[in-house]
Amino acid sequence: MRLLEPHVRLLATLEYLATGTFPFVGGAQVEARFSDAESGATLGEFVDRQLGGGSLQAGFQWEWGDAENSMNQWAANAATKMASGTSGSAAP
Repeated sequence: MRLLEPHVRLLATLEYLATGTFPFVGGAQVEARFSDAESGATLGEFVDRQLGGGSLQAGFQWEWGDAENSMNQWAANAATKMASGTSGSAAP
């Protein structure tokens, strides 16, 4: 069982109310546009934002952590969308 000192809990709540996120939570954003190399026509666009897990352990790590997980997820989603577009199974 984790106990937080009441002042820390109050400060975390105030930060959440002010910013919409808790302390030690990072974020990553991506926006991408896929275009046809020959015609230049836009084939698709993608915008997403992800927030990290927010654990104290993640807050003190010096590695990619949640950012790497977000990038891997975006890459997998892009590959799936492109494959479905070439196979004809993509929904408009």
